[in-house]
Amino acid sequence: ATKRMSCQDLPWVDVILFGHELDLLRYRLKVHESIFAATVVVEANLTHTYQPKPLHARESLTQEEIERYRITLITVPMPPDPKHRRTSTGMIKRRPDEPPDQTQRRFVNAVISSSFTEHMLYASDVDEILDPAAVCDLPKKPCIVPALRFYQFSPYCPVYSETPWQPAIIMRTDSSAFRRHVVPNNLPMRYALEHWPPK
Repeated sequence: ATKRMSCQDLPWVDVILFGHELDLLRYRLKVHESIFAATVVVEANLTHTYQPKPLHARESLTQEEIERYRITLITVPMPPDPKHRRTSTGMIKRRPDEPPDQTQRRFVNAVISSSFTEHMLYASDVDEILDPAAVCDLPKKPCIVPALRFYQFSPYCPVYSETPWQPAIIMRTDSSAFRRHVVPNNLPMRYALEHWPPK
């Protein structure tokens, strides 16, 4: 993969945690096209309430879209039982009381660390979209928490209150934070910096 913008020191990879919002996925792909050298769309075979779900991206994206946006499709094989403890054939091991979305994020960390070894990684939900015009103004650091504008239902309803969830992170995959902290501890990206640097 090659750099997309002249200000980028490394190629960027867009990791999208995807559920079912196909229109939003296609919008994000178009907006991010000028930023990212590669795109990884992550889908689970279950919803966050453990119900079976279709693999909407895999079934709906065309070959033309996959080639244009340099997409890799990843299916996370979630175990159906929320109290599942052992690794079943084709399933990934779930930690006790871990929400499904965090299990997804741990799975993604392992894939990214082996497939994208020197990249800037942006892993986020499908609706957390970067502004291409702001990318070159971001600081040149191994880890960045971008400021995102939050809206409820439409761009006409901005949210001004503090958000109750952790922000998305842009992180170098060859950084010590990612290699020594995120991957070995199987941490989800969204909580990667809570205990970094180590004491």
